[in-house]
Amino acid sequence: MKVKIVHATQGCENTSCPTIYVNEQGNYVIQGFKIKPTDKKGLNLPQGEDAVEIPADFLKAFIAKQQ
Repeated sequence: MKVKIVHATQGCENTSCPTIYVNEQGNYVIQGFKIKPTDKKGLNLPQGEDAVEIPADFLKAFIAKQQ
């Protein structure tokens, strides 16, 4: 899958921080912090899906850029 960075954490040069990418189909790929298995107990995640945590201010800044 080919992806392009569309929003990166400010001050993070090596993309090891939360990052939002867009793929060839125009879908977003989100890089975030792994959630512990015990924290996933309240989530109803089907097989093949997972969840990551990203800071609220990071997501708000991305949304603001889209408007």
